[in-house]
Amino acid sequence: MKFFLHFKTLFLIILIGVTFTSCTYKDIEIVNIEKVKLGKVKSDYISLDTKVKINNPNNYKIKIAKYDLDIIINKQSFKITEPNANIIIPKKYKGTISVPVTMKSKDVLSFRTITTIYKLFTSKKLDIEANGIVNLKFLIFSKKIKVNEKKSIDL
Repeated sequence: MKFFLHFKTLFLIILIGVTFTSCTYKDIEIVNIEKVKLGKVKSDYISLDTKVKINNPNNYKIKIAKYDLDIIINKQSFKITEPNANIIIPKKYKGTISVPVTMKSKDVLSFRTITTIYKLFTSKKLDIEANGIVNLKFLIFSKKIKVNEKKSIDL
C-alpha cells in the first residue's frame, strides 16, 4: 500500500512537470494594422475600431485581459486604457481580429489633436510609438508584457 502511494505521488509530479514544460509561451506577433475606422469623437476621447493582423504561434488561445498604453502618433500623445478588454486570440491563429480602441488625449482636444486625427485617416504612413503594459491570460496562467515599440505603419 505504501508503494502504491509513492507511485501515485511520483506519477502526479511527472504529470505536472510534463504539463508545465509543454506550455511554453511564444510571443504573439502583430503583423500589420489593416484598417482603422473612426467612431465617436468627444472633447476628451476618440474611439476607433481597428482591424489588426496577428500571428499566435501557441497551441492555446490567448485572452488579452487588459492594457494600459501611452501612444504617440505623429508627435501627438494619447492614452489607451482598457481594464476589461476580453479580446480572444484563437490558438495557432494567423489572421485579422477586431480591436476596439479608445484614445484619450493627454489634454483637451486641441487643434493639434484634430490635425492628428485628420492625418490618421488621410495619410498613407503613420509614425507610432507605444509604451505600457498588456496583461494576457492563457490556460491557467497570466502574464504581463511590457510594450516599448516604435513603428511606421503604412495604411
